[in-house]
Amino acid sequence: MSDDFYRRLVKPIRDAEIEVILDGLPVDKSYPWDQQLNFAERIGPIRRFISTARDWLKQELVGLEQFPFAYVMNGNTDSLNHLILTNHGKFGWYHKEYTYYRHLCSKATHDRTYVEMQEPEEVDHLFTTWPGYTNGDSLQADFAKTVPASMKHLDVAYAALTRTVGNFDVTHFQTVSVSFSKTLAIPFNRIGILFSKKEISSLDVLNKLGYVNIAGANAATAIMQAISPNHWRNKYGEIYDSICADNSITPTECFLFGYHEDGTRIGLAPYFKGLIAG
Repeated sequence: MSDDFYRRLVKPIRDAEIEVILDGLPVDKSYPWDQQLNFAERIGPIRRFISTARDWLKQELVGLEQFPFAYVMNGNTDSLNHLILTNHGKFGWYHKEYTYYRHLCSKATHDRTYVEMQEPEEVDHLFTTWPGYTNGDSLQADFAKTVPASMKHLDVAYAALTRTVGNFDVTHFQTVSVSFSKTLAIPFNRIGILFSKKEISSLDVLNKLGYVNIAGANAATAIMQAISPNHWRNKYGEIYDSICADNSITPTECFLFGYHEDGTRIGLAPYFKGLIAG
């Protein structure tokens, strides 16, 4: 993979405000270890992270209270790997969707088929992004509502990174995976949550034992406690519009990417870098 290709991928906005929050984390939060030799020091950070995330996300994702089970994950890729590799049957998604779905299903063919739909058809497992992968809007999610599926899985990578408050109803999904890589600008921490209406026993054990990414959970908790979900849209909306106008980029509903005149989807992190201050 070339560096030029890497620079065009969608990356988060890391600004001085986030840097100050992370720099202020004590060592036992940034690099936690067994000090008290009990489960409380493992389970406490997990519970704080999940509770903080539920409250922080409530204006973006409506109905999370109907998902009693929540699991700390290593970002949404980890959630997708689990949901696809531990399930079987017919998988499907809208034809203009996150390409990782196809990549993973094509590698895991045993007892699995998949379809990239232009028209609704019945499937066992439906995957969809919101905010949408192509434009940060509800295109994919609106299509998902029309698809008959035994299980519907929502993939949320751009929470709080859209022009308007989400207020997106998640109650017709069975799982909701939320990544904080881009939302909180901590991509290398690999931290996310998988919300589920039913217990997922293979994940339940690890979370109850505290064998999860506690350092990432601590970082995400600290950021959510310090900034509003409106942080990005209030601070960078006008900058995003200027970047797009000055570089002939077609804007989308998500601040992190746009489209070149040739239709190429491009991440805007290189454009933000050098323009933003704390």
